[in-house]
Amino acid sequence: MAATIRDVAKAASVSKSTAAYILSSSPNFQTLPETRKKVLEAAQALGYRRNAIAVALSSGQINAIGVFLPLQMGDHEKGRSLLYFKEVLAAVAGAAARRNLRIMPILVDQSRTLTGQDLSDQWVDRLIVTFPASPETFAALEAANLPCVGFGSASGRHTVEADNRGGAAAAIDYLVSLGHQRILHYSHDPGSTANHQRREGFLAAMDRHGLTVSAKQAIIPDNRRDELRRRFGLPPGERPTAVFAYADAYAVQVMDIAHDAGLRVPQDISVIGFDDGAVAVLTRPKLTTVVNPLETMADACLDLLAALHRGEEPPAGPLIPTTLTIRDSTAPAPP
Repeated sequence: MAATIRDVAKAASVSKSTAAYILSSSPNFQTLPETRKKVLEAAQALGYRRNAIAVALSSGQINAIGVFLPLQMGDHEKGRSLLYFKEVLAAVAGAAARRNLRIMPILVDQSRTLTGQDLSDQWVDRLIVTFPASPETFAALEAANLPCVGFGSASGRHTVEADNRGGAAAAIDYLVSLGHQRILHYSHDPGSTANHQRREGFLAAMDRHGLTVSAKQAIIPDNRRDELRRRFGLPPGERPTAVFAYADAYAVQVMDIAHDAGLRVPQDISVIGFDDGAVAVLTRPKLTTVVNPLETMADACLDLLAALHRGEEPPAGPLIPTTLTIRDSTAPAPP
């Protein structure tokens, strides 16, 4: 039979509560060094293993963070298009591990409004939402007194976002520096908050460089791929010379459509993505892309959650800077 905290306390000749405080490394418990040594030696000799669930039940502190993710991630076929969320989960897991916290991925139907009971059934005491949930769901979170932070495109009172506008503008600035003027934005429709922010950054940068065009002319949504194919089929003096894509996965689609149209990347058309996920270095040519700082965002989310968990009311979540990584999918504009 596994040793219990009572067995350790008896072997070390201390009270059960003293043994529990020492073995849980409680920062507020002060004891003599020799007492701590006796307890730790007794625990090792007995092969005691701390039961995290029992500790949570007795202390009321679960120290587990739920991560709301799209339900489609559990579907093999649909999950292929959700690489971003898998990278978000990895970033949050790394940030949690650095803080000795546990995470619990929770796959949620985005079209369904969660109730307070749904939330209380989860063994978590903090929550990260990675997609735009309904206002009713956030109301249920507040009613359940569950500290909640949005990650990226999520809505809610406390959200940590990347500088999507600045990242998009940096992509356009770089393309213009290469001599590109006929630049398209391949976007998601209807899209998330991040999607709209990247559109705004694209249009603002184009306007700043004197390349003012209407959104209807410059932005091609992903449900109008035929229009992108038509533009790629125009004569060399009329077709676009560069495309800034909403995400890396969309940039791969652009490269495929360009290849089918007989265009070379980057000799005939330059392509820039957004995210700098695994796909960016698996494509040929390797993708120039805006780095979505997921690890920094995950750290900021957990810091914000810690403040909320302590009962503080921190300021709005920070805007995390983005950077541009230049690889092989961009080149000077063709003559």
